[in-house]
Amino acid sequence: MIEFTKGAKEFISGKGIKEIYLVLTYVKGPCSDNLCKMIPRVVVALERGQDSSMVLLEDSEVKVFADRPVADSVKRHTNVVTVSKSKFGNRLRVSGITYSY
Repeated sequence: MIEFTKGAKEFISGKGIKEIYLVLTYVKGPCSDNLCKMIPRVVVALERGQDSSMVLLEDSEVKVFADRPVADSVKRHTNVVTVSKSKFGNRLRVSGITYSY
């Protein structure tokens, strides 16, 4: 289930956004010697990337697509995924996804 906060709804309607994409990325760990394990992170994208294997998670006024690992995680753990507006900057953030990959 996907929930949008009030700030996210205002941001989405103000920008005229019709669909968002939840994409799994990996960021560098905190170590400075490049030996840290990469950390999985789900980000909200407003455009579909190169990969076209997106799965439709929610079909409401704003369609929510996710790549396969994120969609599987949401379905497996029956997470309530919250999309909110970031406090800093003009972007959306996602929370509530269980990482099991």
